[in-house]
Amino acid sequence: MISSKITTHIKPFYILCILSIFVPITFITTYTITEVRGDDDQIIPYISDTIDFAPAFLMITVVFIKHLIIKNNIVEKEFSDDKKRKKELRFNRFSTSMGFISGLSMHGVSSFQYHNANLVHVIFAALFFLCGFIYLFTQTILDNKNSTDIPLKVSIIRKILICVSCLFIGYIITQFFIDNLAAIFEIISALSIFAYMVTFFYEFSNVTLNVECTKSIKKINGNGYHNIERN
Repeated sequence: MISSKITTHIKPFYILCILSIFVPITFITTYTITEVRGDDDQIIPYISDTIDFAPAFLMITVVFIKHLIIKNNIVEKEFSDDKKRKKELRFNRFSTSMGFISGLSMHGVSSFQYHNANLVHVIFAALFFLCGFIYLFTQTILDNKNSTDIPLKVSIIRKILICVSCLFIGYIITQFFIDNLAAIFEIISALSIFAYMVTFFYEFSNVTLNVECTKSIKKINGNGYHNIERN
C-alpha cells in the first residue's frame, strides 16, 4: 500500500469576492429585465418576484467558514473554566445553525414564488429574515468576546447593519397592506444581511484553509496498481 497526502490551500477571501460581485449583479440584472418586460405591476417589485436563483450555497459556505474561524478563536483562547469554553462552542454552533437555516430558507423563497405558493413563500421569507437577524446578532456577540483584533470601524458597521436588518419586521407586516413599501423593506433588509457578510473580508483575508486529501494505492504486481482511494 502506497499512501500520499495532497494539501490544497483555499483563501476564503475569494469566496467573499464572488458573493459581493454575484449578489449585486444578479439583483440589478433581474430587476432590469423585469422592468423592461413589464412582468410586474408594482412600482417597486419584490426581490422574490424577480429572482428565481438565490446564492444560497455561497451564503452557507461563508457561514461555515466563519464558524471555523470563531471555533479556532475559542479553542485558542484561555478560559478560567473549561465549561465556559464548551458554552461558547455551543453558542457558536447555534449561531451557525441560524445562518444555515437562513441560507436554506433563501433558496426556498426563490424556489416557491408568492404567486404560485404564497403560504410556503411567506414561511421561507420569515425564516430567512428572522434566522438571518439572529445570525448577525449572535455573530456580533461572538466576535466581541472571542475576536479582539477586529477594527472598531468594522464592529460599528456591523452593528448598524444589524439595526437596518430589523426592517424585515416592517416587510412582514406591510406586505399584506402596502406592497411597494413592503418591497422597500424587503430589499433593504436582505441587502443588509449580505452586506454584513461582506464585512467578513477582514477575518477571511487573514486566514487560509488547508484541505488535506489522502490517496492510497494498493500494489498488485511490479507493473500495475489498483484500488485508488481518496479521503
